[in-house]
Amino acid sequence: MNRNRTRTRTAALLVGIVVLLGVGALLVAGGRDDRSETEAVRFLPTRPVTPGPADSVMWWSPVHGEPLGLAVDGPDVAVAALDEVRLIDGDDGRTRWKATFPGVRRYRPALGADRVAATSETELALFDRADGARIATVAFAGPGPAAVLPAPGGGPVVVAGSETGAVVAVDAGSGAVLWSVSNPGAVTVAPRATPGQSW
Repeated sequence: MNRNRTRTRTAALLVGIVVLLGVGALLVAGGRDDRSETEAVRFLPTRPVTPGPADSVMWWSPVHGEPLGLAVDGPDVAVAALDEVRLIDGDDGRTRWKATFPGVRRYRPALGADRVAATSETELALFDRADGARIATVAFAGPGPAAVLPAPGGGPVVVAGSETGAVVAVDAGSGAVLWSVSNPGAVTVAPRATPGQSW
């Protein structure tokens, strides 16, 4: 098998994210192509790719910049993008609300109960799930993953970890810090609750 065919077959299996005018678009190409690399390039369509609905797409929704991560809970989809957190209706793709959050990056928002939480390099922010109002802002050596977890005998708690080794637990209702610790290393996976766990 020559090098040109190998490159062409590899290129035919690419899955990529393209950012066009602030709209994230997922492109999937599959199949097998035995033409030479030159023939395959000539075969590519010359018209530009326009983001928008296609026959196999239920809905699409533009976001501000490149989507960095998303969380799904019931009919809601929370998306972190460039300096923004957005809640999207999972049934029709309509944006329910969007909130400015400078510095949000790399990690998906936490979505649960009546809260959406996200981290930046300096803050953990809690938003009202219904309308996007900012409930609380907590100083946080982030960024890192977060989770909205049930607390036995009380309301939900937001727990966030950090690439710097910090872990903080915040009352999801008031935004009050319940506890925080710092350890060597990095936390890169969202916390999980153990049944019957107490805080």
